[in-house]
Amino acid sequence: VLERLRDTAVVDLPEIRVDREVDRQVRDMDLRLAQMGMRLDRYLELSGESIEQVRGSRRENAVQRVKLELVLSQLAEAEGLEIDEADVEREEARLAGDSKLTPEQRRRLHLAAHRDLLVRAAAQRALEIARGE
Repeated sequence: VLERLRDTAVVDLPEIRVDREVDRQVRDMDLRLAQMGMRLDRYLELSGESIEQVRGSRRENAVQRVKLELVLSQLAEAEGLEIDEADVEREEARLAGDSKLTPEQRRRLHLAAHRDLLVRAAAQRALEIARGE
């Protein structure tokens, strides 16, 4: 349902959002490699890939992800979906864990938690609409 919604929607994709999503995916890759005891630069050396090739290979996935997020954000707005602040605070606490965050980091985490919960609620609403609810 979500793939069809994404694929049939017409949205303007801001290039900066796609670039930020690629950046996020590369950071995630770097973290996963670090958890396995390998640095990204060493992985690139062993794989024979450049960072530009890695970024390029993640671009289409980033485009699809950003497009879905934009479509779901539009659905959330159209449906008047709202997120309870207590839920946002719980999600923020879960994401922060034991980390000591600066006020700016805390603010950004709070906004990200709110956005993520809203997108999840919109995805749930899209499924309900598809079922005729």
